[in-house]
Amino acid sequence: MIWVAAAGPAMNILLAAISVALLWLVFHAGRAAPQWLVALLWSSVEINLVLAVLNMWPIPPLDGSRVAVGVLPPPPGAAAVAAVAVRVDFRLCDFRDRAAAGV
Repeated sequence: MIWVAAAGPAMNILLAAISVALLWLVFHAGRAAPQWLVALLWSSVEINLVLAVLNMWPIPPLDGSRVAVGVLPPPPGAAAVAAVAVRVDFRLCDFRDRAAAGV
């Protein structure tokens, strides 16, 4: 799940790098480039870097929260809470089965 969540910001960084490479080619081509092309490539770099940074914030709808959940260890009491929840669920299922059987 970490890799899937990190794919979005990684793609933003890759697109920014491609835009920088194209911008470098435009400047070193030897002839004057149209101003709109330079502005377009520079805007692409800025937008993709901002999106990569904002998307990695650990706020639940963003990808950064999924990466943080995958990287950080679980809280100390999470295993005990999960075990109690499973026991309670099994007991409720047992009561429902007994009620359905008429016991």
